[in-house]
Amino acid sequence: YQTFTKEYMNGTLEYEYESWQNARFDQTSIDQMKATFGQNVFGGLSIYTSFNERNAATPYWVYRVTGAAVLPDSHPLRQQMNGTYPAAKDEIAISTYMAESLFNCKIYNAKGEALELAAATDILGKTVSLNNVSYKVVGLFDAGMPDPKFDVLKDGPDETNRLTYELEQALTDGLYTTLLVNPERMGLLAQEFREYQEDITDYRQVAVGLKHADLSLPEWGNAQYVPVSEWDTSLGFTALVKDKTAPADGEVVVSDQLFYRLLSDWIGTLHDDKEAEVNWEQLDEMSMLCSDLQMGGQWVSKGDGKGDGKEEMELQPFTDAQKTAKHNRLMTLAKQWNYPRKLNLKLWSQRDGSAIGELREYTIVGLGRFPGEEYRRDRIVLSDGDMQVLWDEQRLNIEYYRETSTNYKAPEQALYSMVYLPLEGDVQQMDALWELYNTEEFDENGTRWRLTSLYVDNLRMVDSMVKSMSQVFLYVGLVFAVFAILLFSNFISVSISQKKRDIGILRAVGARSLDVFKIFFSESFFIAFICVVLSTVGCVILCNILNAEIAASLGAALLVFGPLSFGVLVGIALATAVVATFLPVYNAAKKKPVDSIRAL
Repeated sequence: YQTFTKEYMNGTLEYEYESWQNARFDQTSIDQMKATFGQNVFGGLSIYTSFNERNAATPYWVYRVTGAAVLPDSHPLRQQMNGTYPAAKDEIAISTYMAESLFNCKIYNAKGEALELAAATDILGKTVSLNNVSYKVVGLFDAGMPDPKFDVLKDGPDETNRLTYELEQALTDGLYTTLLVNPERMGLLAQEFREYQEDITDYRQVAVGLKHADLSLPEWGNAQYVPVSEWDTSLGFTALVKDKTAPADGEVVVSDQLFYRLLSDWIGTLHDDKEAEVNWEQLDEMSMLCSDLQMGGQWVSKGDGKGDGKEEMELQPFTDAQKTAKHNRLMTLAKQWNYPRKLNLKLWSQRDGSAIGELREYTIVGLGRFPGEEYRRDRIVLSDGDMQVLWDEQRLNIEYYRETSTNYKAPEQALYSMVYLPLEGDVQQMDALWELYNTEEFDENGTRWRLTSLYVDNLRMVDSMVKSMSQVFLYVGLVFAVFAILLFSNFISVSISQKKRDIGILRAVGARSLDVFKIFFSESFFIAFICVVLSTVGCVILCNILNAEIAASLGAALLVFGPLSFGVLVGIALATAVVATFLPVYNAAKKKPVDSIRAL
C-alpha cells in the first residue's frame, strides 16, 4: 500500500516522499485471485524464524522459515501429503526440502535435546521448536527441490556468494521454507505479524512520565500513544466502564501490562502504610496475580525432589485458559477496590529531558491488548483529539520527526500478507501475470498487487536498466544508422556516377528512365540484401554472446533481436537502396544521351 511521509527538522519540513509497504488482506482478495488464476491459489503470511539447529552444514541446506499458509482442502499438495495435514494449532507440515535440510543441519528438539534422525522422513512425529513455540511435525509435502544449478552449494559456498544469494531468493519464492498450519494457528501468527507491519502509520513515540492521581510513580520512559482511530480492538479489550467501547476526550485505554504495573505499584505503597486498614489477604493475592501476569508464567522446580536446595527453577508459561482465568480474577478484585481510576500524563522534552506542558489527568476506561505486548508494554490509547493536542505540544520539542499518512486500512479479518499463485504457463495466466507486473497505479484504497520472485526481481532490474539506457541506445543507434546510410548511399552513388556513359548509351538506344532505374536498382538491391544478411547474422551472434554473459549475472536476457529489429534493418536497407539509386539515375537520365556519353 502507498504511504506519504513528511520529515521535519526543528519544526521545518525538510523532505516529502511517497513509499509503499506490504498490505494485509482477507479471504475475499484470495477468492478474487482464484477467479483469474484457478482454485489452487491460496494465501500466506510472511514470518521470519528458524529451527534450533546444531550445524548449518552448507549454504544449500537452510533451517529458517519464511512463510506460513493454510492449503485449500482440494489442493493437490494436501491430497498427496506424506502423513496428515495439521489439525491442531501445535501441529505443522513442512516441505520435503525442509525435511532434508533439518536432517543435514542437525537440530535440537523443543526440550533442547539433540534430535537424532536416521533419514529425513524421520522428522515425522517429532516435536521441534520455532520462536520458543513447540510444534509437532505431522506431514511432509513435496514442493520439489531447488534448481540443479544450486547443487554445487552442497559442497560449500561459492566464491562470490552470488549463487548463494540466488538460492536464498529462490527458496523464499516457492514453498520450500513455508509451513503449512491449521486455521487457528494461522490466526495466531497473523496477530504476531501485526507487530512487524507498519499499517498503523501514526504511532507517535512520545517521551512521557506516568503518574497516578494519588501518588507519584517512577518515570517509565517512552510510552507509545495510539490514536483511537488506529486502534485494533480485535486483539482484545476489557471495559472498566459499562458499555464503554473506546476512549473519548479525557479518557484512556491502557495495555494489560501497564495496568498490572500500575496496580502492583499501588499495592506496594499500601504495604508501606502500616496504619492502613485493608484486606491484606486480597492485596497479597492481587500482588501475586500481577506478578504472574507480567511474567506470563510461574516458576517451577526442575529438581529431583530431595529438597536439598539445589533444585533448578524454570518459568512455565501459562496456557491461554490459565492466563484468562488469572486476568479475570484480578479484574474482579480490582473493581472491588475501585482501582485504578485515573492516570496522569506528563510530557517530557526529547531535547533535554525536562518536563514540558501541564499535567493532564485521564480516566482509565478499559484495558487493551496489542501486538508484541511482551516487548512494548507501555501503550496508551487516546481519542484522536487528545492525541493531536499532545502531539502538537510534543513536536515543538523534537529536533527530528516524521509524519506518515495513508489511504489504506486493513480489513478486519485480514490474515494474509501474500498470495501463492500456481505457475502453469497457459496464455491466459501469463497475460494476467503480465498485467499484474505492469500495474503501477494504486487503487482508491491505496493498494496494488506486486509480483515477487527472483526472476521477477531480475526482470525489474533489467527493465529499469533498459529504461534508463534506452535513450542512450536510441541516440547511439541513430548515429550508427545515419553513418551506415551515408556509406551505403555514397557507395551506390559513386558506382552509378562511374557508369554515366552506360546510362547515356541505354538512353540513346531507347531505354526509358524507369528501365535504367530497374537495372541499377537490381544491383543496389543485391548489395542491400548482402548487407542485411551479414548484419542479421552479426546481430544474432553478438546478442547471444552478450546475453550469455548478462544472463550469468542477472538471470535474464537484456538484448533482443526479434522480428521488429529485423524489419527495421530491412526497411532501412531498402529505403537507402531506393533513394541512393533513384537520385543519381534521375540526375543522369535528365541529361541528353549525347551529354552523358561525352561525360567521361
